[in-house]
Amino acid sequence: MLSGTLSDRDGLPCALLYAKITANHQHLIETENLSPNIPDPNSYTPMHAAASYAHTDLLEYLISKGGDINLRDDDGDTPLYVVESVEMARWMIERGADWGVVNEEGLSVSLVSTTLGPVSSD
Repeated sequence: MLSGTLSDRDGLPCALLYAKITANHQHLIETENLSPNIPDPNSYTPMHAAASYAHTDLLEYLISKGGDINLRDDDGDTPLYVVESVEMARWMIERGADWGVVNEEGLSVSLVSTTLGPVSSD
């Protein structure tokens, strides 16, 4: 979970903002019957957002509610494309993220990751 004293644009401490976001996702999924795979107008999904911010506990929850770890956005990017660390990429791969997917630009995570070092599911 996020911690610290930094504030978001609404003035909430990061930990409170994260709790609010998590509660909102849970409410929308469990009460409003929305899918964790539903995109916003830019085709960004809760799965992509949670992966981008390395919120593993939220990703676990979304996956448990039918979230697709290999869901593609309009550019063909899966949540694995938006992670910002090798550790998070490994976490995703261990849970079934396909590192060989090629997006609309012809790029795969495995090609991009060569600049970061090897990532394997071992």
